[in-house]
Amino acid sequence: MRYSSYSYSLDFSEIVVFDAGQMARANLSEGNHIVYDISIPYKIGSQSSGIKHIIILRYEQGTWKIIYDVHDDHSHRSLYDPTPLPKDVLDGLDKSLIDLGQGKEGPALPKDLTYFIPSDPEQLNKWKDYENALAEKLMSEYPRDTVFCEWELTEKTLQKINVWASCMTTVTSPDIGNYYFPVVSLPAVINLTPSGEIQSIETPEYGETYLSDIWRLFPNGVWKTAPNVLAMERHLNWRRVHFNEPHNCLKQ
Repeated sequence: MRYSSYSYSLDFSEIVVFDAGQMARANLSEGNHIVYDISIPYKIGSQSSGIKHIIILRYEQGTWKIIYDVHDDHSHRSLYDPTPLPKDVLDGLDKSLIDLGQGKEGPALPKDLTYFIPSDPEQLNKWKDYENALAEKLMSEYPRDTVFCEWELTEKTLQKINVWASCMTTVTSPDIGNYYFPVVSLPAVINLTPSGEIQSIETPEYGETYLSDIWRLFPNGVWKTAPNVLAMERHLNWRRVHFNEPHNCLKQ
């Protein structure tokens, strides 16, 4: 259920500060529009409006902290002491990521070679070029030698390759967890020159125009099935540990 894009609106009806400025109550109404990775092939989003909240905050060490949030969105219930995450939750997430990184569940990649673009022998020699271009486009804030990319082929013409791409960096994000490696996953168009060289890469922009960008870049709705993002991420974790090994399709 990874978010591809989202927007939120908060309409405050009342904010009251009390207890000598140490406590506050905020009454507000929330609206949202969310696009999940899994829903992109079907060009749909999820939205809600008029979700009423009563939030209690406490002033601590120069900042306001949420103590609890009572709201009427029954699918999510109310949040109590939402930050920081409990240690047992973080430990559980870390264990899952460690097991995944050690390849205990295996890469679980599709057996059908048509899923991955290097299945075309002509593209095998260009794998690294595509990976470099996708890494620089999707995760340019990280050094190139710290990023791996996988993708599923969705459509190919002489000068255009449509893919669903997932890129992962080997640089951890301590703010989230010591074993969390940031991932970017989204559809992309690789534009080629007449000679087959990479000319540019186009991706939808995160934010309010995300779905309209999807329709513009992929007007034919090229996904026959949802992309196997989990398989790609598992194999990226495997490659992160076995960085000297070739990518899956070269091995096959």
